[in-house]
Amino acid sequence: MFKQGFGTLRTRLLISFVLIALLPVASAAVGSIAVGVYNGRKQTLERLESVAIAKELAIHQWLDSLHQELAIVSTSDCAYERMWVVLDLAQDELYYDFYNKAVRNRLRAFAGQSSMLDELLLMDTLGQVVLDSDATGEGGDVRSAEYYRQGLNGRFATLPFGEGAGPPQVTVALPVMSGTGEVAGVIAGRARVDTLVSLLDDTTGLGESGRAYLLGGGMDLLAGSPPQGGVTSGARAALASQSHGSASYTGLGGRPVIGVYRWLPDVEAMLFVEQDQSDALGVILTTLGINLVAALTGLALAVVLSLAIMRGITR
Repeated sequence: MFKQGFGTLRTRLLISFVLIALLPVASAAVGSIAVGVYNGRKQTLERLESVAIAKELAIHQWLDSLHQELAIVSTSDCAYERMWVVLDLAQDELYYDFYNKAVRNRLRAFAGQSSMLDELLLMDTLGQVVLDSDATGEGGDVRSAEYYRQGLNGRFATLPFGEGAGPPQVTVALPVMSGTGEVAGVIAGRARVDTLVSLLDDTTGLGESGRAYLLGGGMDLLAGSPPQGGVTSGARAALASQSHGSASYTGLGGRPVIGVYRWLPDVEAMLFVEQDQSDALGVILTTLGINLVAALTGLALAVVLSLAIMRGITR
C-alpha cells in the first residue's frame, strides 16, 4: 500500500513541491545561522577588545600618575639634595637628626597632601629603610622586596594583594640618583587601590555577565571581579602565554565564555575581560530564531499551496 501510494502522481507532486520549497529555505537558514554566529562572535570580540584596551590605558595612566607624584617628591624644593645627603650618610652608618627630620617631615607633608599616596619610604643601596613617613617602618630590611630590587634599575610598580593584614595597596618605586649620577637608593610610595578597583568593576559595554579582573603570575587574583570556582583552564593558558589574545573557553561556573586578555608588564599581571557566550550572542541568536520561525512559516504556507496546486493538477 505504501509503495503504491508513494508512486501515485499526487504523492510525487507533493514531495516535489515540498522539496522545491524546503531546499532553499533550509540552505538560507543554515547559511544565516553560520554567518550570524560568526559575525556575532566577531562583533563581541571587537567590543571586548575595545573595553580591554580602554581599561589597560586607564591602568597605565593611573600608574603614571603615581610615578609622577613620586618623582615630584624626590625633586621639588631641594628634596633631591636632602635625600641624597641622607642616603649618602646612611652608607657610612652616619645619622644626623636634623637632616633626617627635615626629609621625614617633607615625606609626611607630601603623603598628607597627596590624593593618591598614603606612605613614602626612602631606602639605601643596602636595602635598609632609612626614612619612612610612618616612622615605625624605619630600620626595616627590604632587600628581598621586589619593588626595592626593581626600583634600583628604574620605575616599577607592584600589586602585593594579600600581603599583610592591612588593606590592599599598590607600591611604586623610583631610583634616587646622587649628584654624580649614581644610584644612591630607592624612593617608594604606597597607595590605595580604590581607583584600580573602580576601573575593573565598571562593566560598561560588558553586559550583565561581563567581568574584568587582574591575575598575577602565581594565579592569584589582584583586583576585579573574583573568579567564582577558581581560575579557569582558559585563564591559566592565557596567563602562561604572557601575551595579548582572545579565546572561547569554559569560564566561571562551567559556563562557556568569550574572553580577551592583555599582558601588563608594568605590574606583571594579566588583564582579563570576559562575557558569557549566552549573553554575548543572545541578541544574535534571538534574531536568528525569529528568522527561522519566519522561514518555517513560509515553508508551511508553501506546503499548503503545494497541496492545493497538486489537487488541481491531479484532478
